[in-house]
Amino acid sequence: MKTMRLLTAAALLWPALCLAEPPASQLSYDFVDLGLTFGEIDTVGNDVDFTTFDVNGSWGFHKNLALTGSVGFGEIDTAGNIDTTELSIGLTPHFPLTDKIDLVVPVAIEWAEYDLGAFDDDDTGYSIGVGIRALASPAWEFSGGLEYIDIFSSDDLSVVGSARWHINRLFSLSVGAAIGDDATGVRFGGRFSF
Repeated sequence: MKTMRLLTAAALLWPALCLAEPPASQLSYDFVDLGLTFGEIDTVGNDVDFTTFDVNGSWGFHKNLALTGSVGFGEIDTAGNIDTTELSIGLTPHFPLTDKIDLVVPVAIEWAEYDLGAFDDDDTGYSIGVGIRALASPAWEFSGGLEYIDIFSSDDLSVVGSARWHINRLFSLSVGAAIGDDATGVRFGGRFSF
């Protein structure tokens, strides 16, 4: 029954996505993005896998500034699986380098909680990054850069990058990767722009 409802929703949504206006010719900072990340954390001894589902959004309230936020829920596969919750709120200053390429400098306050039965720990930290977003064509966008995060008395520097296919002005799909000192992940996402 659940599968039938998902198929019906997809069948009703697909024509709307296909008939929507073609992709935009400028970078947008107004969107809601859903993603699923699969990755591995480097630990002493054996590495451990993790999975995270996240929802993040951006609102470009100024021509060079966007308000951002995200929430994520995941699991770290250890002997007793650790449930994770992550929240973030921040700003992304962005500056045009050309009419199709922006320099972005995201900064955010980060909060995370790890829960393993009776063990529960949370902390607040911050992240900062620098990178570029480039619209190679109306249908294809590429991004890359560096991201630094400091939380739980540890820090991590990651190289991040993604490729995004704009199906139309409303909807796009992406695949991205983050390779850090302590963790590596691959993210698949779907974005609704407005």
